[in-house]
Amino acid sequence: MGLFQRANSDKWYARFKNANGQWVNRSTGTSNKQLAKEILTKWEYDATQVSKTGRKELPSLPCYEFMEKYLQHREKGKNSETVKLDRLALEEFIKNVGPTTLIKHISSQDIEQYLETLHSRDLSPYTLRQRLTHLKRALNWAIESDLLYLNPASKVSPPPIPQQSILEIPRKDIRLLLDNSQGTWIGDYIAAAAYGGFRSSEITHIKEDDIHWDDNYVSVVGKFDKRRSVPLFPSLKTLFTRILEYTPTSDPRITAWNNGKNDPFLFYQVNDNSLVSQAFKGIVRSIWSKDKYEVTSSEIKRTTGEMISQDELFIPTEEEKKRLGRSIKKVAVEHHDEKDRYKFHDLRHTFATNYLRNGGSIEKLRKILGHKQISTTLKYEHLVINDLQEDEDPVTY
Repeated sequence: MGLFQRANSDKWYARFKNANGQWVNRSTGTSNKQLAKEILTKWEYDATQVSKTGRKELPSLPCYEFMEKYLQHREKGKNSETVKLDRLALEEFIKNVGPTTLIKHISSQDIEQYLETLHSRDLSPYTLRQRLTHLKRALNWAIESDLLYLNPASKVSPPPIPQQSILEIPRKDIRLLLDNSQGTWIGDYIAAAAYGGFRSSEITHIKEDDIHWDDNYVSVVGKFDKRRSVPLFPSLKTLFTRILEYTPTSDPRITAWNNGKNDPFLFYQVNDNSLVSQAFKGIVRSIWSKDKYEVTSSEIKRTTGEMISQDELFIPTEEEKKRLGRSIKKVAVEHHDEKDRYKFHDLRHTFATNYLRNGGSIEKLRKILGHKQISTTLKYEHLVINDLQEDEDPVTY
């Protein structure tokens, strides 16, 4: 019983008796001896507790097999975007711990190391918290399926979110965005976010049947597949009515989408929501980048005043997405221009601040935005400057 190292590895291995009284050798996954001792102590304690309670030894299921079982379970009636994030979080985690590692051997240290790996890739704290949430949910299902006794992710603290100021887009700039994107699919996305505070993924999945005209609300699927109701503000009613009556002919992709109403979704379907962000940046650049700068870096060649083409607004290539992103970042750094920092999600922020400005209640806004905690919504409260009638249309750009 104790710790040992193998000739071909600097990692410490533990030898101890499992709940069935059998001797097992298991890698602690660390070269730090003190940490390895703590891990061994925990494993010995867990085995003792299982023996005392009479629980059976857990099945030996490799992580990659667990992932496939879990995703099959999640695909039953779940939002496809949520399942994509489930898969991404699990694939990244399994790559970190190894596909043949048994699910019952996963420890909180494994999860912390996974988050450190993500952090080293300069992923944001928001992304890290999202990955941890998806991992926790998967491991909770493992408990329900008798594959784990305890969730190792429950002891892992999510990374703190840095305090950031809310970037609100002025009304005159919202008007410019709407006018310059009119007649394109991204224009409809911009209008929906500005008029209803929707996230881009929520807009993608709005169906015609989700609009309840008589009861004056639209039902949307938010984060973690939770449905919520958003009032049909006059601006939204006008937008939805126009889209339902609109029969585009100029672009074959949109014509195919709308032809015969075979597709129940209201908005143009993108298979990757990053395309929404990139198309939005294209609109931003087409408005505010003219006669302002010239990028001469070898990583992107754009000249002063060049307009983004319609093809780029619809379906940018992978290379164009990278180049476009680098260009925006370079301009923002070199010119410190606030407009170059506009992001699609800022439309949601703008909706929220305008809603409160027009007298909407903070609790009602929390429900409209789909926030679980009121503290998340309170960040908008300090921007309230007017006291108007509560149910007035929050956005009249």
